[in-house]
Amino acid sequence: MAEESFEAEQAAGNFTPIQSRKLRRTTLIPCSSLCPSMDLIALGTGSSAYKFDYLAEGISPSKRKNNNNTTSDSSEGQCGSTSVDFAENIAIHRIVSWQRLLSLTPEQLTSSKFNDDDDEFDSSDNIIFRENKEWEYAEDGGGPLFQRLVRSSGDEMMDDETNNTNSNVETSLQSAKGATFICWSPDGRCVAIGLVDGGVLIHDVEPEATDDETAEASGHHALHIINPPPPQQRLAKNLLPFDDTESHHQESDKVEEHPATPEKAGPSRNNKVAFSPRVTRSMASRKEDTKLSSIQQQTIDENTDTAFQPTSAVIGMSWNRVSPPHSSWSLEKEEWEMKETWTYSSQLIDRGRYFLPADCYNQPKSNDMGRVDGSFSPLAHLNVLCVATSRDLHWYLQGRYRIGSIPHGFDFGGHNTKIDLVCSPDLTSLLVVSKQPKLAKGSRGATLYTTPLLGERRFDMQIFSALYRSIFSRLRDIREGLRSSTDSWRSALRPLDTKFQGLFKLLCNYNVAQPNDSVVDCAAAIRLELLRCILSGRSSVSGDASNALDQFFTRPQMHDQLFQREIKSVEASVASMEAKLRSNILAPIRALVYETGELYGIARSRDCDASSSTLLDPDEALRLYSSARILFLAIERCLAHVVEARGRLHDLLAWIRGTASQVRARGTATDSIQRQNARNRRVPDGVIRRVSNFLSTSMISALRDSDDVVFEQRHLAECVIGVPLSDYFSDCVPTENAAPLSSKMPGIRCTLKSALQSTFQICAVLFDKPRDVFTETLDRLDVLFETPHSTIAAHSRIGAGHCVDKNGAFAPKLTQPNDNASARHWMIIVRSVESNFIEVIAIPGNSLPKFYLQAGLALPDNHTVRNIQFYGDSGNSSLSPNLDIDAMTNEGRQSLGLIVERKEVLSDGSLELHEELWLFSYDEVSFKKFDFGPNSKKAFSIAATEFSRNQCVHVRTSTTTTEDDDNVLVPKCRHICTHKAFIVQEQSELNLCGSRGTAAVLSFGASTSLDILDLEEDEEDDTSSASGDESCFEE
Repeated sequence: MAEESFEAEQAAGNFTPIQSRKLRRTTLIPCSSLCPSMDLIALGTGSSAYKFDYLAEGISPSKRKNNNNTTSDSSEGQCGSTSVDFAENIAIHRIVSWQRLLSLTPEQLTSSKFNDDDDEFDSSDNIIFRENKEWEYAEDGGGPLFQRLVRSSGDEMMDDETNNTNSNVETSLQSAKGATFICWSPDGRCVAIGLVDGGVLIHDVEPEATDDETAEASGHHALHIINPPPPQQRLAKNLLPFDDTESHHQESDKVEEHPATPEKAGPSRNNKVAFSPRVTRSMASRKEDTKLSSIQQQTIDENTDTAFQPTSAVIGMSWNRVSPPHSSWSLEKEEWEMKETWTYSSQLIDRGRYFLPADCYNQPKSNDMGRVDGSFSPLAHLNVLCVATSRDLHWYLQGRYRIGSIPHGFDFGGHNTKIDLVCSPDLTSLLVVSKQPKLAKGSRGATLYTTPLLGERRFDMQIFSALYRSIFSRLRDIREGLRSSTDSWRSALRPLDTKFQGLFKLLCNYNVAQPNDSVVDCAAAIRLELLRCILSGRSSVSGDASNALDQFFTRPQMHDQLFQREIKSVEASVASMEAKLRSNILAPIRALVYETGELYGIARSRDCDASSSTLLDPDEALRLYSSARILFLAIERCLAHVVEARGRLHDLLAWIRGTASQVRARGTATDSIQRQNARNRRVPDGVIRRVSNFLSTSMISALRDSDDVVFEQRHLAECVIGVPLSDYFSDCVPTENAAPLSSKMPGIRCTLKSALQSTFQICAVLFDKPRDVFTETLDRLDVLFETPHSTIAAHSRIGAGHCVDKNGAFAPKLTQPNDNASARHWMIIVRSVESNFIEVIAIPGNSLPKFYLQAGLALPDNHTVRNIQFYGDSGNSSLSPNLDIDAMTNEGRQSLGLIVERKEVLSDGSLELHEELWLFSYDEVSFKKFDFGPNSKKAFSIAATEFSRNQCVHVRTSTTTTEDDDNVLVPKCRHICTHKAFIVQEQSELNLCGSRGTAAVLSFGASTSLDILDLEEDEEDDTSSASGDESCFEE
């Protein structure tokens, strides 16, 4: 009865319920997340009957029965394969009204733009699909296209063996569809969805629909799709962790610590990680030395069967925005100078929208993922999306620009093993924690990656990542515009092609022309006979040609009303095509020229600073700007030819109509209606002169006439008028076959597609260099645990400075008053060790930490920790962040949340298990300081402390606390569920949101239950009562 009253008191006294949902027992929720700035929750639902398997050697999606067989999962982990549950549907709800704002079906949970299971997926879509994939891989610094353009500036091009690679890419991308992880953007406006195929979908949150049908009709599409990055070759031996052979030649890394430190030290680790080798160098440096390094050559010549397969499923994500400094910090001189420089330079950035045409920026939302969204600006605070797969880690600046990729080195086995990614507030450090239970002594449980680049070059990274997103968006818009313009031009000329093909067939039947498959030769024969008809009319010299033309003009298809309707249709289609060229191609190219010029100016100014590394090569940026200008000249020339083609079409069609009326009027009475129509439709003499003029002159083309050029893309009608615009939309041609843009630019590729390809290649190489710089500045520090653990969680905190006012920051208390432990940022790791002990570890988030802090928490004997989550408000999660450079930040509420399993022996001797939610503050916990040894730059071990209840802080509920207990933490508690000990079921899952003061608890039993709780509603009442304060010690 006492236990029942205790549970009733917990259920009624703490954590007001907001929402409670009961789901089917077979319903699986593998991923969920609470929004940091709005009362929203994102849920990924699926069925527990299926799971996703991925092997160590590659991706192998499959759906198979998962009857919660623990033995089977364990055996899979031992054999090197891992399984992960995935969501088949994603839904975002308001947590109070449960209104659905977004719903995604399984077909939408893929990084592939086309659905290969669709019956309408034809061969043309397959060509576009493969071309898109080539561009995406090249943009991301890999793939066959990128390797070709790296080798193209050397001695040779890639051979045809990449064709097999393309088929492998296409086959491997046809993988399972589903989501494995959900992460919110720092401002809560977007949600990032990690996919089974290794990609990430970024969606905005808008109340567009309340059901699936309405959502599909509303056209809610992803803002951006992050495709699976190219796999990274790990060939740099000096960056690999030491193996057993090398460890014999290295000095063992013994960690010098206090007496509590164990004698055995962890294995030796390198302070660098196994980074991917450079795939490219700047073209400027290659001019001097075109010989590739051995690593580059080995990467390019690698067996292509598995070189470009996508990475495996996403198992961890974190999206963080740089946090302003705390008010207690004392800024260094360099920091003040950087702030002052940005204050003035920011006024000169992103000025293009003030003078460029509106259509360069105001693009409507569509299915195209390349549209530039207005929220992505160089003035926006830098944020980083960190993504972890089963093999690699990836950094994405502003959620778009992949700045770095490395292998994390964790070997996973079992079921649903994930990774915690914790980024420091200044984005310079990333703590990677494996959620897999560690049972081996001295095993690596976490790794701290640090780089000063994101701190020292923060504002440069903001500009470069924004320009990366914008420039590649322009290039994609231009490519899509070329496709649509090509289709419009082809459809506009289709009626005329049919008519001229009939005319050429008549000429062949009358032996005036010889059958020929060449479009150019056919057009030449037609042009010659039309010119003869204008100059000599019907004569006995060319009787057969005259008969053929008379038959052509008197065909039923040349009826005046039908032909007049076709004329209007053709002219309207050509005008529409010109409008598409101006809006979909010319407008993005104008913005591209401006942005590349701005990028060149920034790269040149940063290159003058000798104290910092060069992120962008100024010579390469100049080449990009020059290529963008060539692309602009090419579209201007194309538009001039479009205007010329419109005029020629108008004159030619008017002459054909008038001539057809004259042919029909022959042999009729003088006052007949045919004669009257012929007189009314007679064209002016100027029209006849213009038609005869362009029929007697050579064609206007973007390509030089050569026997080596195949004009398969040309249409008969455009060759007849002498303006083959299809040449501008043709594939790349040899430089010697391209007509020069001007006398000052001989041999420049002036077709639109060739100029676009050249611009894209230079852009891909230019933005690949910051990845090399990021890799070179990245350091690695392994964290080894001497004590095994079953549950682990990590969190980041803002440290307090040397000023007196330290409110809103983490200032750890030490057991030794003389010790000094201060840092601007802290990485907090909490582990459940032994049976009922919790270990709290605080590591400075600096580039090279020299110490760590350790504390122990003890739970009652019959309690076991099943889940750990941090309940923290960084003070930086807001819909409208403060963009002022002088802004300060303070942390909000900070606590630790636990799912605790309490054992109770019933009167009949059976064992009953109660799962409870505990929440308490840990800021008042006293830590013990441990200094690193001299060789701890590579790795350090967490001391195997002998946990004693006399040395630990006791965490007890109010009913189990006595007046004699000292050094006790009293948490807030709430009962979750109860089940018998012999019933095997999944552990409850916890999701906390400190910025909104809410918690989501998933419990599994007879049904799956989702409970959303308000953790702060009764805060005032609790603070007024001394016994109920969650953050106080009882002494």
